[in-house]
Amino acid sequence: MIAGRLRECLKILRWEAGDLAAELGRPQSEVASWLDGRNPSPLAVVAWLEALVKAHRALPAPGRCVPSIGAANVGPAKLELTGSSLPGPNWAAIRARSAAPKRLFNPRYKTSSPDISHS
Repeated sequence: MIAGRLRECLKILRWEAGDLAAELGRPQSEVASWLDGRNPSPLAVVAWLEALVKAHRALPAPGRCVPSIGAANVGPAKLELTGSSLPGPNWAAIRARSAAPKRLFNPRYKTSSPDISHS
């Protein structure tokens, strides 16, 4: 990573060289050498910082993002839920996604868990 981009990443994250050194568990002098361009920064550090910057930009702090619709256009939600209209669990889909569908849903297969229903 070019030293300028490394400094830019730290600025976006609102970190200083000491913060990066503390996070990485490395001496501050080593991090300073990356920032000055005297030594190249390790690829793993570069990838990690870029991922942090990407996440920082994609997930702004609550209340800091711009809403996509105006507050004047938002009204109360109209929900009409009754007990009979609520869907039950989709057991076929649950079985299909299960790691061991036969063992979980077929009583012929015994499990190692204790049977507490006979107490």
